[in-house]
Amino acid sequence: MKMIVISKKDERYWGSCDEIELAFESVIDKLKKTIKVEHIQYTELNLNEKIQDIRKLIKQEYNTIYFLSHNIDFNIFLDKFNSHKEVLNLLIPVYGDMTIQVNRWLKAHHKLKGWKTKLIVASEASRNQIANFIQNDEALNVIKHPLRKEYFLTKEIDKDTKTLKYLYAGRISLGKNIFAMMDDFIKASKLKNNIELSIYGRIDSVGYRFHNYTRQELILEKEFKRILSESNGVIKYYKHVNSNEMIQVYRGHDYFVSMSTYQDEDYGLAVAQAIASGCYPIISDWGGYRSFGCAQKVNVKLMSNFHFIYERKKLIQYICNPPEIESEILHQYSIENFSVSAIANQILELLKKKNTIYTGQTEFFFKYRELYKINSGQPYINIKNSKEVESLYKRVYHSYYA
Repeated sequence: MKMIVISKKDERYWGSCDEIELAFESVIDKLKKTIKVEHIQYTELNLNEKIQDIRKLIKQEYNTIYFLSHNIDFNIFLDKFNSHKEVLNLLIPVYGDMTIQVNRWLKAHHKLKGWKTKLIVASEASRNQIANFIQNDEALNVIKHPLRKEYFLTKEIDKDTKTLKYLYAGRISLGKNIFAMMDDFIKASKLKNNIELSIYGRIDSVGYRFHNYTRQELILEKEFKRILSESNGVIKYYKHVNSNEMIQVYRGHDYFVSMSTYQDEDYGLAVAQAIASGCYPIISDWGGYRSFGCAQKVNVKLMSNFHFIYERKKLIQYICNPPEIESEILHQYSIENFSVSAIANQILELLKKKNTIYTGQTEFFFKYRELYKINSGQPYINIKNSKEVESLYKRVYHSYYA
């Protein structure tokens, strides 16, 4: 077995993608102990040069291409290597973005058709969602994202036993239900006086188009500051820190809490990082979060205004009476699910599986794509006035909450 791993080197907005790819460097090193692997990293400036390097490797019987990066439009490479279609196998991560990268997958309907393909998603919820959009769902395979070794807690850390320290790390946006969660912490603090919530992240409105919200960052910032001031010190805001600093933040807290119903929550990297760091998660039963075994989950329901919300009374109950933390169980779970060795073994098993010939997108995809196109990237904007849009919306997110 010989495999080419392709990644793209550029500046990205999503820190989580950088984290995943950094961890994959170690996965690649691990794979090299079992199979031959060549890692090709390209930029827009040297793309043609790197394509020639890939051609040379194909001549050396490298027969599998793994498009590692989230930001690669694999269609570009399909055009270049179409003459090798019969001998090449493709591994393509989807990263939950088939509802966003609509034009990429529209092109794939034509260009990817006939290729031996395995699509990689990070959770069962994501797998079941994307099965709506492609004709042959047997091409879908679940492989979790790896974590860098620095995340894994190797010894007990002494924590303040007098205060229950909760942590939220991520976007401060409506899709993350951050304002409702902050309000619930204030209510919980009136029932139990040793509660503290730390928030790390940036205020943004990313994803607003899929939640039928208005993009108004200034209003979000104003509301966030208002609730923060009303918490009387129960909630503290530390803005954004880098990933290495974040490891220490996880380890300094008892519980990680996120009530996200964000439309692209196909995995939950922060949840995995928290578990590996010994920080027990209390999370919404939504999307990729549903796959985490070592977590306390709060049910999610669809409201009459077509926004998703978690069971708020249940969260307050868990805040006041959180589950006991068993560090050894968290550590073992993280090793089995997120370690470099675990992910490398999953990839090796995937390589042994029979290849699937890609047959294209479904009629449902094209219905979604039409709504996405005519509404300028806001596919559900007319949901209150259209049973067809309502039905499509519920089908897209059925596996995320039902």
